[in-house]
Amino acid sequence: MFYPGIHTKPEQNNGHLILFFMMLVFAASTAVGFVSAAQASDTSHDIQSGQLLFQKNCAACHGSEGGGGVGVPLNMSDFLSTTSDEYLKKTIQLGRPGRIMPAFSTLSETQVNNLVHYIRSWKPKIKTPVYSQKK
Repeated sequence: MFYPGIHTKPEQNNGHLILFFMMLVFAASTAVGFVSAAQASDTSHDIQSGQLLFQKNCAACHGSEGGGGVGVPLNMSDFLSTTSDEYLKKTIQLGRPGRIMPAFSTLSETQVNNLVHYIRSWKPKIKTPVYSQKK
C-alpha cells in the first residue's frame, strides 16, 4: 500500500528522523536557555533589591559595603564561609538578644532573602555552608 510522504524503505526515513530529533534537541536547549536567563535576571533583581534594603536598614551599623562599624563586619571571607543563610535570615528577623543587633521583624521573607543574596554577592566564590538540623 502507498501512503504519500511515507517511504517504503526504512533507510529512506532516517533523514526525517534525524531532522526531527535535531529539532527536538534544539527546542529543549532553547527552553533551558530561557529558564537560565530568567533565573539570572531574578537573582540580579534580588541583589539590587537587597542592596537597597541594606542601605536603608543595615549600612548605618555594618557600613555601606558590609565592612563593619558599630555592627560586625559582614563582608569578611571567614564570616561568609562559616555562616549559613539560615543563620543570616534568623539574625535579620529575630535580632541578636543581648547584643546591639535589632530584629527586623517587619521585613517580608522575600526582603530577608534579598538581603542575604546581596550579602552573599560580596564574595560570590565562597561556598555557602549548610549545617545539619540534627541534635
